[in-house]
Amino acid sequence: MNYGNATIEQLSSGRTEIWIRTLSAMWQHNPLFGLGANGYIHISPHVWPNSVHPHSGPVQLFTELGIIGFTALVLCILTTLKIWSKNPSTKLQLIARIALMGISIASLVDGHFFHNFSLMYIAILIALSFSFNNSGVLAARSNLASAVGTLIISLSLLVPIKLHWQSFLLQQAPLTDQEQFNAVSEFPSHYSPSIWLTDWNIEPELLTQAIKLGQKIGPNQCKFYQQESSTLNKQDIPKSLLIKTKLACEIKKMETLN
Repeated sequence: MNYGNATIEQLSSGRTEIWIRTLSAMWQHNPLFGLGANGYIHISPHVWPNSVHPHSGPVQLFTELGIIGFTALVLCILTTLKIWSKNPSTKLQLIARIALMGISIASLVDGHFFHNFSLMYIAILIALSFSFNNSGVLAARSNLASAVGTLIISLSLLVPIKLHWQSFLLQQAPLTDQEQFNAVSEFPSHYSPSIWLTDWNIEPELLTQAIKLGQKIGPNQCKFYQQESSTLNKQDIPKSLLIKTKLACEIKKMETLN
């Protein structure tokens, strides 16, 4: 592939445009306190089709926390680095600190601070990165217990992580059969099957099931109620469905304003 004439926008897969739009939305809404947790998906009009985070940890945290919150976060990070520099690390703590730095660098262009599983690992690494106040045999036993505990936790997370990515990948492909839907519904993780909702070739029964699941567990339930309304003829739309759609959308608007 020839990258010679590619623009920054093309090389970043649209990320730079997402960052600019997200920062602009935050600045217009509330620059001091930001958009709030997960505020990205409530920006109207939506920043980028089928995206649920701005694909940058610093941009996400800055727009969610605002100037005041992000400044406090930076001070916490600087305090942590100061504590690290004053306390010699064991091998386990050094590995945890290097891993945290690696995740921080990778998060510059992706959503490591958005997904629950990566946040869980970050929390574990932060805990392991600080030194213990034990000495001698107690310190050795503590380090061994930490290492064994970390290994057990990591192994226990392998199955849910596998199911999470399996569910995520199944949602990225057109919904073709009941087995595919059942696999997602058993472990929906972050349920946002945009491809399913816009595929004109999907079987009506499967589409109905996908919409109903989204109304129950979806992160943006208003979207699924609106989708259900749009798939029916106006004459066939029951009054109760219209009320549900309006209620769901109004609740989302109130959450965004608050």
